[in-house]
Amino acid sequence: IYNCLMTVMDQCLIGGTGNATYGQIEVDGAPEISTTFNWNQNYISGSGYGSTTVAGLRVDRCTNVNIIGGAIESTGTPIQIQSKSEGGSYMIGVLIDGIDLENPNNGAISYIEMGYGWTGGAGDPGVRSPRILNCTGFPSGSWTVCKPIRLANTAGAFIDGCYMGTSIYLRGGGSTVN
Repeated sequence: IYNCLMTVMDQCLIGGTGNATYGQIEVDGAPEISTTFNWNQNYISGSGYGSTTVAGLRVDRCTNVNIIGGAIESTGTPIQIQSKSEGGSYMIGVLIDGIDLENPNNGAISYIEMGYGWTGGAGDPGVRSPRILNCTGFPSGSWTVCKPIRLANTAGAFIDGCYMGTSIYLRGGGSTVN
C-alpha cells in the first residue's frame, strides 16, 4: 500500500506473501507522507517452511497509524515501524493496541521494532510519542526472541498492559526455552 490517504484494512486474512526484502503487508507514504493508516482486527500468518519473509506488517512515512486487534504470527518480525531508510519524514501518532504477536522467525529477535530506518540528525527522533498498549507476545517455537520491543530513534514512547515472553533465558551460562 503506497502513498494512499486514509487507508483502512478491516478483518483481512493475509498469508504466504513477502520475502527477504518485503514484509507481508507494506504501508509506505512515499514519496509524500500519508495521513493515516488504520488496521482493524486483521490476521497475518507466515508462508510456512523455508519462508524468508522479513516482517508481517511494515509501516513507513505515515502519521496517525492505528494498529488495533488481530494477530501476526510466524513471519519475521511481526511489526516494524519506520524500518526503511528515511531522514526527513518522522512519524507521529502511532498506536498499537490489543494485538497478539507470535513466533517471530527468520532470525527476528523482537515482536515490535521502531525507528531502525531513521537516518535523520542526532537528537531528532524518527518516531515520536508512540503508544503500545495491551499487546501479547508469545515465542511459540521461536528460539530467537530476546528483546520483545526494540526502539531506536524514538522519543516519548508509552508502553502499558503488555504481556510478552522471551524464548531465550540466560542464567549460569546456559540457555533454555521458557
